[in-house]
Amino acid sequence: MAVKLYKRSRVTANTLLYVLLSVVFLHIILSLSRGSSALDLSRFLEIFKDQPYIAVLGLLSFFAVMQVRNISKILLLAFASIIIFESFLQFFHEFDKFILVLAFCYFLITLYVFIVWSLELQESVYCPCFSHETIGRKSMYHLNVMIEFGYKEKANGHLTNWHDESCFIILKEKFGEVKGTIKFIIDFEGKRFIQKGEVVSCYGKGIGVKFFLADDYLEDGHDIFGWREFFTILSDRGYLPQLL
Repeated sequence: MAVKLYKRSRVTANTLLYVLLSVVFLHIILSLSRGSSALDLSRFLEIFKDQPYIAVLGLLSFFAVMQVRNISKILLLAFASIIIFESFLQFFHEFDKFILVLAFCYFLITLYVFIVWSLELQESVYCPCFSHETIGRKSMYHLNVMIEFGYKEKANGHLTNWHDESCFIILKEKFGEVKGTIKFIIDFEGKRFIQKGEVVSCYGKGIGVKFFLADDYLEDGHDIFGWREFFTILSDRGYLPQLL
């Protein structure tokens, strides 16, 4: 059973755009090498006819990124490596310095995209840190939380994974689809921490929550502790989510 996504991040959208534009980039490089127009659609389609492996890897990378799968890193690396190889091959064929500059710029962009995407895959909303078949306790720590959602509905659960801007919560009872904005509440050692967020994923009885950290929560007109403060406490104490 895979994590179901309700909403994709801006990083995911940008990575998908990178995959699409990579093919356009290769078409431009080939057009420069051949001396043809980059606006020639027939030449663009020839890429997929002459080099079908690019189309296959591109499609696999696109759908793996769309589903936010870990294998997307390997597919992206393989796809980008082929584009870079083909670009430098055209440079050595024509010794065109402009092609070399474009290829080097693409390499730098690829490095940036790969690093950002690798960090995105580490977000807790994509990793529940428990198996759907796990029986009994699904967390190393007793971090019990409560969420408020919908029309004054409440549900109890506990944290199984957390990050500086997100967390994953497994609910103690099975609800219908919990979507949209929620209020996260946790009482920890006499302190209450409250933060608003949005449900962006689900897995079994669990939900992945992305917090609205730009909004300071107010209760009765007074500032209260939020997710930033709670995450700092977890980090200072060395609490780390672990897959059970």
